[in-house]
Amino acid sequence: MEKAPLISICIPNYNYARYLPECLDSILDQTYRDFEVIFRDNASTDHSYEIAKSYQDKFLKQGIPFKIGINPQNLGSDRNSELCAMESRGKYRLILASDDLLYPSFLEETVSILEQYPKVSMVMTHRDEIDASGAKLTSVPFYNTSCIIPGEQQAAVFMKTGIAIPGQRLMRVSSIEQVKEWICTFQVANDWYYNALLSCVGDIAYLDKPLMQYRVHSGNETTESENNMTAVMEHYQIIHKIAKVTSQYGYQLPRERLPESIQKLGSMCLRYGFKMLNAGKISIARKYLNLSKVFDEEIEGNEVYQSLSQALEGGIAATSKEGLLNNPILQRKISYDPPAGSMDLIADRERNATE
Repeated sequence: MEKAPLISICIPNYNYARYLPECLDSILDQTYRDFEVIFRDNASTDHSYEIAKSYQDKFLKQGIPFKIGINPQNLGSDRNSELCAMESRGKYRLILASDDLLYPSFLEETVSILEQYPKVSMVMTHRDEIDASGAKLTSVPFYNTSCIIPGEQQAAVFMKTGIAIPGQRLMRVSSIEQVKEWICTFQVANDWYYNALLSCVGDIAYLDKPLMQYRVHSGNETTESENNMTAVMEHYQIIHKIAKVTSQYGYQLPRERLPESIQKLGSMCLRYGFKMLNAGKISIARKYLNLSKVFDEEIEGNEVYQSLSQALEGGIAATSKEGLLNNPILQRKISYDPPAGSMDLIADRERNATE
Protein backbone atom coordinates (compact mmCIF):
# COMPACT_ATOMS: atom_id res chain seq x y z
CA MET A 1 0.00 0.00 0.00
CA GLU A 2 1.11 3.55 -0.71
CA LYS A 3 2.53 5.22 2.39
CA ALA A 4 0.48 8.10 3.78
CA PRO A 5 2.13 11.51 3.39
CA LEU A 6 3.97 12.94 6.37
CA ILE A 7 2.66 16.13 7.96
CA SER A 8 4.95 18.38 9.99
CA ILE A 9 3.30 20.17 12.91
CA CYS A 10 5.51 23.09 13.97
CA ILE A 11 4.82 24.57 17.41
CA PRO A 12 6.64 27.83 18.20
CA ASN A 13 6.16 28.67 21.88
CA TYR A 14 6.77 31.53 24.27
CA ASN A 15 5.42 31.55 27.83
CA TYR A 16 2.30 29.52 27.13
CA ALA A 17 2.82 26.83 29.77
CA ARG A 18 -0.75 27.27 31.00
CA TYR A 19 -2.17 26.38 27.57
CA LEU A 20 0.45 23.98 26.23
CA PRO A 21 -0.93 20.70 27.67
CA GLU A 22 -4.30 21.25 25.95
CA CYS A 23 -2.53 22.02 22.67
CA LEU A 24 -0.36 18.88 22.81
CA ASP A 25 -3.27 16.68 23.91
CA SER A 26 -5.28 17.87 20.89
CA ILE A 27 -2.43 16.75 18.64
CA LEU A 28 -2.24 13.34 20.31
CA ASP A 29 -5.98 12.94 19.63
CA GLN A 30 -5.64 13.30 15.85
CA THR A 31 -7.32 10.58 13.79
CA TYR A 32 -4.57 10.93 11.14
CA ARG A 33 -1.36 9.44 12.55
CA ASP A 34 1.38 10.08 9.98
CA PHE A 35 2.84 13.27 11.38
CA GLU A 36 5.82 14.64 13.26
CA VAL A 37 5.94 17.42 15.84
CA ILE A 38 8.64 20.08 16.04
CA PHE A 39 8.41 22.12 19.24
CA ARG A 40 10.70 25.11 19.77
CA ASP A 41 10.68 27.28 22.86
CA ASN A 42 11.60 30.94 22.48
CA ALA A 43 13.47 31.40 25.78
CA SER A 44 10.32 31.25 27.90
CA THR A 45 10.45 32.37 31.50
CA ASP A 46 7.76 29.88 32.57
CA HIS A 47 7.98 26.06 32.56
CA SER A 48 6.92 25.56 28.93
CA TYR A 49 10.06 23.64 28.02
CA GLU A 50 9.63 21.23 30.91
CA ILE A 51 6.03 20.55 29.89
CA ALA A 52 7.12 19.78 26.33
CA LYS A 53 9.79 17.40 27.63
CA SER A 54 7.17 15.61 29.73
CA TYR A 55 5.13 14.95 26.56
CA GLN A 56 8.02 13.62 24.49
CA ASP A 57 7.64 10.03 25.68
CA LYS A 58 3.85 10.15 25.14
CA PHE A 59 4.40 10.93 21.46
CA LEU A 60 7.30 8.54 20.96
CA LYS A 61 5.33 5.65 22.50
CA GLN A 62 2.74 6.19 19.76
CA GLY A 63 5.42 6.18 17.08
CA ILE A 64 5.21 9.94 16.52
CA PRO A 65 8.53 11.82 16.19
CA PHE A 66 8.68 14.70 18.66
CA LYS A 67 11.61 17.10 18.36
CA ILE A 68 12.27 19.70 21.04
CA GLY A 69 14.48 22.78 20.77
CA ILE A 70 15.05 25.92 22.77
CA ASN A 71 16.46 29.29 21.77
CA PRO A 72 19.07 30.90 24.05
CA GLN A 73 17.20 34.19 23.68
CA ASN A 74 13.85 35.36 22.33
CA LEU A 75 14.17 35.63 18.56
CA GLY A 76 10.60 36.71 17.83
CA SER A 77 7.69 34.48 16.87
CA ASP A 78 8.25 34.54 13.10
CA ARG A 79 11.92 33.60 13.38
CA ASN A 80 11.03 30.87 15.85
CA SER A 81 8.49 29.49 13.36
CA GLU A 82 11.16 29.51 10.65
CA LEU A 83 13.53 27.50 12.85
CA CYS A 84 10.77 24.94 13.45
CA ALA A 85 10.15 24.67 9.72
CA MET A 86 13.85 24.15 8.99
CA GLU A 87 13.76 20.94 11.03
CA SER A 88 10.59 19.61 9.39
CA ARG A 89 10.52 16.78 6.84
CA GLY A 90 6.85 16.60 5.87
CA LYS A 91 5.12 16.92 2.52
CA TYR A 92 2.65 19.24 4.26
CA ARG A 93 3.15 21.73 7.08
CA LEU A 94 1.03 23.16 9.87
CA ILE A 95 2.19 26.02 12.11
CA LEU A 96 0.22 25.76 15.35
CA ALA A 97 0.40 28.36 18.11
CA SER A 98 0.85 26.68 21.48
CA ASP A 99 -2.26 28.35 22.93
CA ASP A 100 -4.53 26.98 20.17
CA LEU A 101 -6.16 23.56 19.76
CA LEU A 102 -6.99 21.16 16.93
CA TYR A 103 -10.17 19.14 16.66
CA PRO A 104 -9.44 15.41 16.17
CA SER A 105 -10.18 15.29 12.42
CA PHE A 106 -8.20 18.41 11.44
CA LEU A 107 -5.27 16.60 9.82
CA GLU A 108 -7.39 13.85 8.27
CA GLU A 109 -9.82 16.24 6.58
CA THR A 110 -7.28 18.77 5.33
CA VAL A 111 -4.67 16.34 4.03
CA SER A 112 -7.29 14.42 2.04
CA ILE A 113 -8.06 17.59 0.06
CA LEU A 114 -4.40 18.31 -0.69
CA GLU A 115 -3.92 14.73 -1.81
CA GLN A 116 -7.02 14.72 -4.03
CA TYR A 117 -6.43 18.16 -5.56
CA PRO A 118 -2.73 18.59 -6.45
CA LYS A 119 -3.28 22.14 -7.75
CA VAL A 120 -4.35 23.30 -4.28
CA SER A 121 -1.45 24.90 -2.39
CA MET A 122 -3.22 25.41 0.94
CA VAL A 123 -6.36 24.34 2.79
CA MET A 124 -7.98 26.83 5.17
CA THR A 125 -10.63 25.78 7.67
CA HIS A 126 -13.17 27.67 9.72
CA ARG A 127 -12.27 28.12 13.39
CA ASP A 128 -14.00 28.31 16.72
CA GLU A 129 -12.78 31.13 18.93
CA ILE A 130 -12.31 30.62 22.66
CA ASP A 131 -11.29 32.90 25.51
CA ALA A 132 -8.53 32.36 28.07
CA SER A 133 -10.68 29.93 30.05
CA GLY A 134 -11.80 27.95 26.98
CA ALA A 135 -15.31 29.38 26.68
CA LYS A 136 -16.52 29.64 23.06
CA LEU A 137 -16.95 33.05 21.45
CA THR A 138 -19.18 33.89 18.50
CA SER A 139 -17.74 33.41 15.01
CA VAL A 140 -19.12 32.53 11.57
CA PRO A 141 -17.37 30.94 8.56
CA PHE A 142 -15.77 33.35 6.09
CA TYR A 143 -17.30 31.60 3.07
CA ASN A 144 -20.80 30.13 3.23
CA THR A 145 -19.74 26.82 1.69
CA SER A 146 -16.69 24.60 1.36
CA CYS A 147 -14.98 25.47 -1.91
CA ILE A 148 -11.82 25.68 -3.99
CA ILE A 149 -11.03 29.22 -5.10
CA PRO A 150 -8.85 30.12 -8.12
CA GLY A 151 -5.53 31.61 -7.02
CA GLU A 152 -6.00 35.08 -8.51
CA GLN A 153 -9.50 35.44 -7.11
CA GLN A 154 -8.34 34.45 -3.64
CA ALA A 155 -5.31 36.74 -3.87
CA ALA A 156 -7.72 39.62 -4.49
CA VAL A 157 -9.64 38.65 -1.33
CA PHE A 158 -6.38 38.54 0.61
CA MET A 159 -5.90 42.19 -0.28
CA LYS A 160 -8.62 42.98 2.25
CA THR A 161 -8.32 40.23 4.83
CA GLY A 162 -5.98 37.43 5.84
CA ILE A 163 -8.91 35.08 6.72
CA ALA A 164 -6.81 32.33 8.33
CA ILE A 165 -4.33 32.47 11.20
CA PRO A 166 -1.57 29.80 11.01
CA GLY A 167 -3.44 27.11 12.93
CA GLN A 168 -6.29 27.16 10.40
CA ARG A 169 -4.24 26.13 7.41
CA LEU A 170 -2.37 23.11 6.11
CA MET A 171 0.20 24.08 3.49
CA ARG A 172 1.84 22.16 0.67
CA VAL A 173 5.60 22.41 1.25
CA SER A 174 6.43 22.29 -2.48
CA SER A 175 4.24 25.39 -2.93
CA ILE A 176 6.14 27.17 -0.16
CA GLU A 177 9.37 26.38 -1.99
CA GLN A 178 7.99 27.99 -5.16
CA VAL A 179 7.49 31.37 -3.44
CA LYS A 180 10.49 31.38 -1.10
CA GLU A 181 12.18 34.20 -3.03
CA TRP A 182 9.33 36.51 -1.93
CA ILE A 183 9.20 35.44 1.70
CA CYS A 184 10.00 38.22 4.14
CA THR A 185 9.27 38.75 7.82
CA PHE A 186 6.61 41.02 9.23
CA GLN A 187 6.31 41.56 12.95
CA VAL A 188 2.66 40.57 13.40
CA ALA A 189 0.77 39.62 10.23
CA ASN A 190 3.28 37.35 8.52
CA ASP A 191 0.58 34.68 8.13
CA TRP A 192 -1.59 37.05 6.08
CA TYR A 193 1.25 37.74 3.66
CA TYR A 194 2.13 34.03 3.53
CA ASN A 195 -1.45 33.17 2.61
CA ALA A 196 -1.32 35.57 -0.32
CA LEU A 197 1.98 34.15 -1.53
CA LEU A 198 0.54 30.63 -1.65
CA SER A 199 -2.37 31.87 -3.77
CA CYS A 200 0.20 32.87 -6.40
CA VAL A 201 1.19 29.27 -7.10
CA GLY A 202 -2.04 27.34 -6.63
CA ASP A 203 -5.71 27.32 -5.84
CA ILE A 204 -6.89 27.72 -2.25
CA ALA A 205 -9.35 25.34 -0.58
CA TYR A 206 -11.70 26.43 2.20
CA LEU A 207 -13.66 24.21 4.60
CA ASP A 208 -16.61 25.93 6.24
CA LYS A 209 -16.61 23.65 9.30
CA PRO A 210 -14.53 24.55 12.37
CA LEU A 211 -11.56 22.20 12.74
CA MET A 212 -9.55 24.12 15.32
CA GLN A 213 -9.90 26.52 18.23
CA TYR A 214 -8.21 29.93 18.23
CA ARG A 215 -7.65 31.37 21.67
CA VAL A 216 -8.32 35.09 22.11
CA HIS A 217 -6.76 36.54 25.24
CA SER A 218 -4.93 39.63 26.43
CA GLY A 219 -1.51 38.01 26.36
CA ASN A 220 -1.37 36.97 22.72
CA GLU A 221 0.68 38.79 20.13
CA THR A 222 -2.33 39.97 18.15
CA THR A 223 -3.75 41.82 21.14
CA GLU A 224 -0.41 43.48 21.86
CA SER A 225 -0.11 44.64 18.25
CA GLU A 226 -3.52 46.29 18.51
CA ASN A 227 -2.52 48.10 21.70
CA ASN A 228 0.61 49.59 20.15
CA MET A 229 -1.00 50.17 16.73
CA THR A 230 1.58 47.98 14.98
CA ALA A 231 -1.06 45.81 13.33
CA VAL A 232 -2.84 48.44 11.24
CA MET A 233 0.41 50.05 10.04
CA GLU A 234 1.83 46.67 9.10
CA HIS A 235 -1.37 45.83 7.23
CA TYR A 236 -0.82 48.93 5.11
CA GLN A 237 2.63 47.61 4.18
CA ILE A 238 1.35 44.13 3.49
CA ILE A 239 -1.39 45.04 1.01
CA HIS A 240 1.13 47.02 -1.04
CA LYS A 241 3.53 44.08 -0.93
CA ILE A 242 0.79 41.65 -1.99
CA ALA A 243 -0.20 43.88 -4.91
CA LYS A 244 3.42 44.06 -6.05
CA VAL A 245 4.28 40.37 -5.71
CA THR A 246 1.06 38.99 -7.23
CA SER A 247 1.57 41.19 -10.28
CA GLN A 248 4.84 39.30 -10.86
CA TYR A 249 2.70 36.19 -11.37
CA GLY A 250 0.50 37.94 -13.92
CA TYR A 251 -2.37 38.71 -11.53
CA GLN A 252 -4.28 41.94 -12.14
CA LEU A 253 -7.16 41.76 -9.63
CA PRO A 254 -5.10 42.36 -6.45
CA ARG A 255 -3.57 45.59 -7.75
CA GLU A 256 -6.96 46.78 -8.98
CA ARG A 257 -8.28 46.27 -5.46
CA LEU A 258 -5.52 48.30 -3.78
CA PRO A 259 -7.48 51.59 -3.39
CA GLU A 260 -10.46 49.93 -1.71
CA SER A 261 -8.12 47.82 0.42
CA ILE A 262 -6.47 50.98 1.75
CA GLN A 263 -9.89 52.47 2.43
CA LYS A 264 -10.91 49.36 4.38
CA LEU A 265 -8.10 50.06 6.84
CA GLY A 266 -10.19 53.00 8.02
CA SER A 267 -12.87 50.56 9.16
CA MET A 268 -10.19 48.46 10.84
CA CYS A 269 -9.12 51.53 12.81
CA LEU A 270 -12.69 52.03 14.03
CA ARG A 271 -12.92 48.40 15.13
CA TYR A 272 -9.69 48.69 17.08
CA GLY A 273 -10.85 52.05 18.43
CA PHE A 274 -13.93 50.51 19.98
CA LYS A 275 -11.88 47.66 21.43
CA MET A 276 -9.59 50.19 23.09
CA LEU A 277 -12.57 52.19 24.33
CA ASN A 278 -14.14 49.10 25.87
CA ALA A 279 -10.79 48.32 27.54
CA GLY A 280 -10.62 51.84 28.99
CA LYS A 281 -7.66 52.82 26.81
CA ILE A 282 -9.08 56.18 25.78
CA SER A 283 -5.92 57.77 24.39
CA ILE A 284 -5.28 54.80 22.07
CA ALA A 285 -8.92 54.79 20.96
CA ARG A 286 -8.64 58.46 20.04
CA LYS A 287 -5.49 57.77 17.99
CA TYR A 288 -7.33 55.08 16.05
CA LEU A 289 -10.21 57.46 15.41
CA ASN A 290 -7.84 60.06 13.95
CA LEU A 291 -5.88 57.48 11.96
CA SER A 292 -9.06 56.19 10.30
CA LYS A 293 -9.32 59.46 8.36
CA VAL A 294 -5.87 58.92 6.86
CA PHE A 295 -7.04 55.74 5.14
CA ASP A 296 -10.59 56.81 4.32
CA GLU A 297 -11.18 60.53 3.67
CA GLU A 298 -14.96 60.09 3.80
CA ILE A 299 -15.15 58.05 6.98
CA GLU A 300 -16.41 60.92 9.12
CA GLY A 301 -19.82 60.37 7.57
CA ASN A 302 -19.84 56.77 8.80
CA GLU A 303 -22.26 55.95 11.62
CA VAL A 304 -19.65 53.97 13.53
CA TYR A 305 -17.11 56.80 13.25
CA GLN A 306 -19.66 59.25 14.63
CA SER A 307 -20.57 56.91 17.49
CA LEU A 308 -16.95 56.38 18.48
CA SER A 309 -16.27 60.11 18.26
CA GLN A 310 -19.24 60.94 20.48
CA ALA A 311 -18.34 58.22 22.97
CA LEU A 312 -14.81 59.58 23.27
CA GLU A 313 -16.16 63.04 23.87
CA GLY A 314 -18.46 61.71 26.60
CA GLY A 315 -21.63 62.23 24.57
CA ILE A 316 -24.47 59.87 23.71
CA ALA A 317 -23.78 57.36 20.94
CA ALA A 318 -25.73 57.90 17.75
CA THR A 319 -26.93 54.30 17.82
CA SER A 320 -27.78 51.83 20.53
CA LYS A 321 -25.12 49.55 21.92
CA GLU A 322 -26.90 46.59 20.35
CA GLY A 323 -26.88 48.35 16.98
CA LEU A 324 -23.15 48.93 17.20
CA LEU A 325 -22.43 45.33 18.11
CA ASN A 326 -24.32 44.20 15.02
CA ASN A 327 -22.47 46.55 12.69
CA PRO A 328 -20.24 44.52 10.29
CA ILE A 329 -17.45 47.09 10.74
CA LEU A 330 -17.10 46.01 14.36
CA GLN A 331 -17.74 42.29 13.98
CA ARG A 332 -18.41 40.21 10.89
CA LYS A 333 -21.69 38.35 11.35
CA ILE A 334 -22.23 37.08 7.80
CA SER A 335 -20.54 34.52 5.55
CA TYR A 336 -19.68 35.45 1.97
CA ASP A 337 -20.33 33.73 -1.33
CA PRO A 338 -17.10 32.29 -2.78
CA PRO A 339 -15.46 34.40 -5.54
CA ALA A 340 -16.29 33.91 -9.21
CA GLY A 341 -14.95 30.70 -10.69
CA SER A 342 -14.86 28.82 -7.38
CA MET A 343 -15.79 25.15 -7.25
CA ASP A 344 -18.18 23.64 -4.72
CA LEU A 345 -15.88 21.25 -2.90
CA ILE A 346 -18.50 18.97 -1.38
CA ALA A 347 -20.40 18.55 -4.66
CA ASP A 348 -17.21 17.82 -6.59
CA ARG A 349 -16.03 15.20 -4.11
CA GLU A 350 -19.43 13.50 -4.11
CA ARG A 351 -19.42 13.48 -7.92
CA ASN A 352 -15.94 11.94 -8.02
CA ALA A 353 -16.94 9.32 -5.47
CA THR A 354 -19.76 8.06 -7.72
CA GLU A 355 -17.71 7.88 -10.89
